[in-house]
Amino acid sequence: MNTLQRTSISIVSALSLVSLAVAPATVSATTTPATCTVKAVGTKNTAGNSDSRFTLNSAHTTATASFTISGDNCNEAVTIASWQAPNGEKGRPYSEQKLFSHTTGTFNSGTHSLTVTLPDCYYQVDLVRGSSATDANGGPEYNTSTILGSLHGGTQTCTPTTPPTTPPTTSQPLPDTGAGTNIFVLSAIAAIAGYVFSYVRKMRGAKSDV
Repeated sequence: MNTLQRTSISIVSALSLVSLAVAPATVSATTTPATCTVKAVGTKNTAGNSDSRFTLNSAHTTATASFTISGDNCNEAVTIASWQAPNGEKGRPYSEQKLFSHTTGTFNSGTHSLTVTLPDCYYQVDLVRGSSATDANGGPEYNTSTILGSLHGGTQTCTPTTPPTTPPTTSQPLPDTGAGTNIFVLSAIAAIAGYVFSYVRKMRGAKSDV
């Protein structure tokens, strides 16, 4: 290797070192998703007590649940749903429950509340995390990570409501009086016509005599 080649290699190596020294270090940035916690206020699935998760209005027509959201940059959906239930204790079988009403909201960190209308019969109220009022199958059997609290109550069996039906309007046929009656009517009409004809001839004769 001659002197010129050794000099060229030295210059290239020096330039490479300078480039590495000048180039800024690249750091891969990772974004950590916000971790938020949603928890019902209260410890028991009852209403009206100091440790209850639900409160009822004086007429027992609405139920309200409070909950807290903690964490940074939270934007959590929470739903409260009321169901018509087969009984007022456990609401089972769940397959017989029918969704009555629900309310959904999206909240940041802090303490919030939601209210739902109750049916006038046996009911179940569920406070759930998310925007859906039902589970994946359209019923009230939420998974443990979704359900925040539930309430059962009511004093009477739910009566299915069906819209009134109006029977179709049909024209009523005239009663069949039989062939004998028709002959009698025709005979009567013929007799009346004969009487009128005789009366007219008589009157014409009386005029001609004058």
